[in-house]
Amino acid sequence: MRTPPDLTERIGPMFAQRPTDDSAYEFYDAIREQSPFAIPGLNMVCVGKYEHVAAGFRLPGLVKQDPERRDRKHPGWRDRIGLAQFYQSLLWHNGDTHRRLRGLVNKAFTPKRVADLSGGVTEIVTGLYRDMAAAGREADLARDLCSRIPMHVIGNLVGVPTADQFELLPHVLDFLLVIDPVHAAEATERAVASGQILHDYFLDLVARRRRSPQDDLASALIAVRDDSAALSEAELIQTVYLLFAAGFETTSNMLGNGCVALLTRPEAAERLRQGHARAFTEEVLRHDPPLHFVSRIAEEPVVIGDTRIEAGTEVVFLLGSANRDPAAYNDPHAFVLDRSRTPLASFGFGSHFCIGAGLARLEGEIVFGTLLEHFPGIALSGKPVRRKTFNMNGYECVPVTLS
Repeated sequence: MRTPPDLTERIGPMFAQRPTDDSAYEFYDAIREQSPFAIPGLNMVCVGKYEHVAAGFRLPGLVKQDPERRDRKHPGWRDRIGLAQFYQSLLWHNGDTHRRLRGLVNKAFTPKRVADLSGGVTEIVTGLYRDMAAAGREADLARDLCSRIPMHVIGNLVGVPTADQFELLPHVLDFLLVIDPVHAAEATERAVASGQILHDYFLDLVARRRRSPQDDLASALIAVRDDSAALSEAELIQTVYLLFAAGFETTSNMLGNGCVALLTRPEAAERLRQGHARAFTEEVLRHDPPLHFVSRIAEEPVVIGDTRIEAGTEVVFLLGSANRDPAAYNDPHAFVLDRSRTPLASFGFGSHFCIGAGLARLEGEIVFGTLLEHFPGIALSGKPVRRKTFNMNGYECVPVTLS
């Protein structure tokens, strides 16, 4: 049985600064065959092969760092209310608690419910196209389109009024920096302040929806809370908070990555004009995923491949590496719409498979399928600027001329 090799000296620089362009994928190529590998100083093992990632997600001995485990590793975290709300939400629970909370939310994300949202998403996208055209020939797709679409979609679904969505956006972006290794330390105070603002807002939103229910997810969850014991008041606030805060950031990154792909790959753009938005969306998610890694805790000794991982170790699944593994995808660095569709690592596997995957795909298909139709002469007017984050993988600026 193999023990994971120590690659601290090689991987350290990757976490010290945001990789540029394709450097993360070059790094994955260099270390993938040694996966799983260890960073002993962090009590961490990283997994980069597709086969190992897909299997590892499903191992019962690998669990989320739930509130009780977080107490042992990060004492005092509950004192910061915004962080406490996020880290006590369904995203971080295991077993029966996770199944119960996820079961309540799943009803809003069934394939039929997502398909029913298509008209509303199209209306949002078309309205933003009109706004961009009215503002002039220059635009920033990251700011004017890619961040706003998922913000409106999940905001409307949850029940956040449109005017409030814009005010909450910068607080969500600040808050989510705390889960990125490049910014976690420096961003903690900003994240704490923004987390408090978000907590206070959703506390008030729940009170308003309780007084005046609407056709939205917040009102539906309030009805569950008030009519049964299936949801506590704290869980109600945490769930609404989570769905909005985590519900648009990765989709925004995916849309930005796809816009850059279609503006820099003429052959792919031509395929989009021929109606291949679904295949294009899948390839964007594989080729440049919006999230590079997720982690679990080894509750007991586990074996991944031929490697033994000890109990208590943090296991990091490198999604970007798995999606470019040549053992899973032929010519993995090429952007190919017609490739055979091995299930993506981008949304995870198993019980924590991304609950919003279908909605993200729908938004991608609508945007990528209509952008060139509305702006046939659209072109980059400068170099797109990557976000200065490692895990959250996207663009902070995509400058274009519309015609």
